[in-house]
Amino acid sequence: MICTLMHKNISVVALTIDDEAAAITAVGSVFAPEHLPVGIIQQDNKAIKSSLSRWWNRRSIPASRSGLRELLGKP
Repeated sequence: MICTLMHKNISVVALTIDDEAAAITAVGSVFAPEHLPVGIIQQDNKAIKSSLSRWWNRRSIPASRSGLRELLGKP
């Protein structure tokens, strides 16, 4: 799935996310580097992908969270 990371109403970066693994697989255009999450390395897309992946993993809900499957509508 291709999506855009937003900071309020500001498009920050285009991302490709694997729906099954819920992981960032690619970073596209960076629209507003000044609005990337704090601590994201901005050297190149590879560094941004690595930094964003770590950030994403810390921000995501663990699959073991009670009631998550029901909330997502999965059996």
